Amino acid sequence: MKAGLLTEWRTATVTVAIAVVVAIIGCLAFGSSKAVAAPEVPRYLYGVGPDGTEESSFASVNSIAIDQGTGEIYVLDRQVGALYKFDAKGHPVAFTGSAPYISASRISGLAAEVTPTLNESQVSVDSTSHVIYVTEPTSIRAFEANGEEAEFSAGPGAGTSEISGFVQLAGITVDSAGNIYASDRPSGTTLSFKSSGEPLSDVTVSTPATLAMDDDANLYVHPSEIEPLIKLSPNETPVNGSTTYTKSEPIPLDNTVEYRSGFGVDPLGGDVYSSLQNGAKGTWIAQRHSDGTLVREYTAPGESLSQGVAVVAGGETFYVGTAAGKVAIFGPQPPGPPEIGVAGAYGVSADGTRLEARINPRKVATTYRFEYGLEDCALPESGCAAIPVPDAPLGKGNEPISVTQAITGLAPGTTYHLRVFAENAEGTDEVNRTFTTQTVGGGFGLADSRVWEMVSPPKKGDGAILVNNQTLIQASATGDSLAYLSRGAMEEDPEGNRSPEVSPQLAGRSTDGNWSSKDITSTHTEANVLQGQDEFFRFSEDLSKGLLEPRDETPLSSEATEYTPYIRDNTTTPPTYTPLLTEDNVTSEVPWGQGGYGGGGAGAGGAERILLVGATPSLGEVALTSKTPLLEGVSGRALNLWSEAGGILKAISQLPVGEGGKVVGGGLGSEFGSIRHAISVDGSRILWQSEAYNDLGSVTSINALYARDTAANETTRLDAKTDGSGAGKVFPAFQDATPDGRVVYFTDSQQLTADASPGGRDLYRCELGPDTSEGCVTLENI
Repeated sequence: MKAGLLTEWRTATVTVAIAVVVAIIGCLAFGSSKAVAAPEVPRYLYGVGPDGTEESSFASVNSIAIDQGTGEIYVLDRQVGALYKFDAKGHPVAFTGSAPYISASRISGLAAEVTPTLNESQVSVDSTSHVIYVTEPTSIRAFEANGEEAEFSAGPGAGTSEISGFVQLAGITVDSAGNIYASDRPSGTTLSFKSSGEPLSDVTVSTPATLAMDDDANLYVHPSEIEPLIKLSPNETPVNGSTTYTKSEPIPLDNTVEYRSGFGVDPLGGDVYSSLQNGAKGTWIAQRHSDGTLVREYTAPGESLSQGVAVVAGGETFYVGTAAGKVAIFGPQPPGPPEIGVAGAYGVSADGTRLEARINPRKVATTYRFEYGLEDCALPESGCAAIPVPDAPLGKGNEPISVTQAITGLAPGTTYHLRVFAENAEGTDEVNRTFTTQTVGGGFGLADSRVWEMVSPPKKGDGAILVNNQTLIQASATGDSLAYLSRGAMEEDPEGNRSPEVSPQLAGRSTDGNWSSKDITSTHTEANVLQGQDEFFRFSEDLSKGLLEPRDETPLSSEATEYTPYIRDNTTTPPTYTPLLTEDNVTSEVPWGQGGYGGGGAGAGGAERILLVGATPSLGEVALTSKTPLLEGVSGRALNLWSEAGGILKAISQLPVGEGGKVVGGGLGSEFGSIRHAISVDGSRILWQSEAYNDLGSVTSINALYARDTAANETTRLDAKTDGSGAGKVFPAFQDATPDGRVVYFTDSQQLTADASPGGRDLYRCELGPDTSEGCVTLENI
């Protein structure tokens, strides 16, 4: 037995014994976290085009306006000279007028511009009279809610639906009293009119463009793409011909912004929602108080947010135009059918197991149950047992809830079907799984019913099983495959034999219960320093994929033109390799494919340049660092994240906006300490530390501990004091987190809480809310 590798089946733990014994578990248990009630913030829901679906596109979304009285929205497309009307959910609403320029939900015949310039057209709505105002190059046009022309009774447009005489008209807005404000760019003047068309007053602002108004008659002016916003406050309300305005301090731009392409204002709170962009970060919406304080940032996955921003009073919903010609709708998640997340059988023994699931009721009262039996439980005739009976209530929240039920009386060595079923008034969801109970007795049977199976081949040629403190031994979650190392190859003609060095082996159990091993050493062409560890960094949960740092620069894929880590597909023959870094995702000033990144990987010693530092269990997201910058405008040593979806690469170690928003050098978790669950299982949250380095590249100090929301592209600091003095050395060290990244444990010498010890280090428990930007909802010294 000495030369063989054995697999020990146990219920709850994984161990590697000195006698070369590896224990495999059936599945990992859940981390637990207490639900935190937090206000729901708007999230990207979907985008719509002229027909109310994602299948159509506007030529250009120049401006969006909301009738705060009806909730209807208006979209101006100057490129085709048209105005569209929709309900709050983006469904087209027909204009009921009979004018020839009206066609269903569209008004045509507006002054079109083939290449509309930023901030040269806008639409606004009087939410009391429901009159719609649209700017054309030199005039204001007015329409009733039914689409017919609205007539001015006084002023320069009396008897018509048009106020003319502007040099170059840009923005327009309406206050709660119905007064109209329009900006004439060349003259640097914003003029105001009564709803009748009678002139009121004017105020001079450098090159005014897009305008917005809150319910207190404060006027917000967007001068240009790169200038801060300006807030003008009247000395009296209602506004009249003698009203004067006080100009506020400019609302500052984010210092990472290249340009601002549109903005809107919450009429109730006065918060400003700006559409911002830079090359490294992409596009996003920044919500700020009128004093410039950042409240929150929003992104739309797969969408480039562009012109036109309109906010429903209260900020619950807002709309943004996209570069692809859609109106992106942000709002609270609507009620819907329940959603079942993680589900399965855990701690499977010979006669029992624990059934667990996480279920989100999606705002509707929901019930759930588990079903299990010998046949597919989705079939009516399956005869599956149900637990609990009757179905148990889950409430009607909007966060996943962990549920568990223990079952006993199962037969040993038997495969069972499992069904998790949840239901509410909006619909149902179900997840189907199987699990197999452990066998009692059999070959190598032990007194406590454990069973041993020989994984490695009895005849090993010149190879030998290897176990040391650098050995990667990983079992699949189901226990039917195992990765391990040997000293030298154990098969006659391996893909890349480096004997007498270590060789990675991938073993699998066939349907007849027999095990076989395959040498998975990658192809190579260069000699390396003798190593006692292999090139594989990690495998996916089912071992179908392997993540590796090649030992040399031999290209393993036709897409690889430079040294890069790879994902190896272990299910294909021959195996395929996906390079993580290619000319498509590396945007640094250092040219890709010309040897500027070579010499990295295992065995390269001090010449390492690209290093893998962590990954999700599925290997769908991989964290890596590089001495040479990988992205444009980003320094070396930044923490980067590669995503399997699209092969996208983006910087993770970006400071919060309030700290400058710069991408800095960073380490995953506490880097050389713990990285356990520093990447959440779905890759949506990453825990990292900012670091300072000396000339030799060694870490000299830890500056802060952060959480990065990879979906919202937001960073928040975790080692921030609550009711503590803040005294003590700044030296946070990440220790662990729950798999979903919601609860984080770290030590720190700073006195972050009132009960912190005056000296030494304390262990803190930080609980994050659903929105990572809120930081630690609770911070407890434990």
